[in-house]
Amino acid sequence: MLTKVYRAEAIIKPMSAEQTMGLMQGLVLGGGSGPWSSLMGSQYNASAAEEDLTILGSYTFLTNLAKKHHMEAQIVGHVKLRSGADRSWMVYRILSSRFSNKYSIASGNLTLTYLDKNRQRAAKVLGWEISDLRQIVRAREVRNASAAASSLEPQVKNVSDTLLARQVYA
Repeated sequence: MLTKVYRAEAIIKPMSAEQTMGLMQGLVLGGGSGPWSSLMGSQYNASAAEEDLTILGSYTFLTNLAKKHHMEAQIVGHVKLRSGADRSWMVYRILSSRFSNKYSIASGNLTLTYLDKNRQRAAKVLGWEISDLRQIVRAREVRNASAAASSLEPQVKNVSDTLLARQVYA
């Protein structure tokens, strides 16, 4: 007898840090017009996709996803295991077999797929995967922006042009 398996799929186009900064700069400086907007809209940094794929397939990401959304019991069931580490490893192995994440060089898109016996759960888990990845990327970008801003502070103090120094903080 064949078991029905449902596939939830999402296609996303993640942005590199350079693209994010370019779009923010376009919004602040003029609504995204000019050469930056076309460059940022059409070009994609493949290393950002590789980083996202690495995060999505990692042990830490998948086990945290299961813990955060209380999925461990559904995934592993009532199997008796020797330790919590065995349980985490089993959760990781099962989730990594259900997730498929691929990057297309031609389109610059990430295709994220999750398989489950329940249609609604498949869609919900895929949504959690995207949301959790988004939180990780957002936190990383905030850290990077803070580091960049704090590295500029000593330089701004040495600028003799007060108008320029004020514009940096505006």
